[in-house]
Amino acid sequence: MEGRSNLFSLFMFAVTLPVTAVVLIAVAPKLAASDDGRLILVLLVAPLSLALVITLIKIVATPAVRYVRLAWLKRHQPDAEYGVTPPRCKGCGYDLRASPDQCPECGTPVDGMDGTIIRYLIKLRRLDELNRK
Repeated sequence: MEGRSNLFSLFMFAVTLPVTAVVLIAVAPKLAASDDGRLILVLLVAPLSLALVITLIKIVATPAVRYVRLAWLKRHQPDAEYGVTPPRCKGCGYDLRASPDQCPECGTPVDGMDGTIIRYLIKLRRLDELNRK
């Protein structure tokens, strides 16, 4: 379904861009000379411009937002386990998911809150192992 939507957006862009350009370049100066012509111009150009803006948003902005969101998720939740990202060592950045007291790499002591999170994650892993058996 996504492919059809993108194809329709490209079609709308290919149709509305030239039609809007023709209206603005060829028809607009003639219609702008009279008061009735200005009203017709507004009623003609506004929907075409709106269609052009909507298709541009679908073609450019939607994929850009999707890419930025995926990049953010990739950077910020790589190691989430049980909805919790395991703490890292303040000294060297080592992943402390199995070391609640001190970093095995550099020996830096783990602060109290991080140690509690690590112990909680260890307990959850053990409960999962018991439930699988």
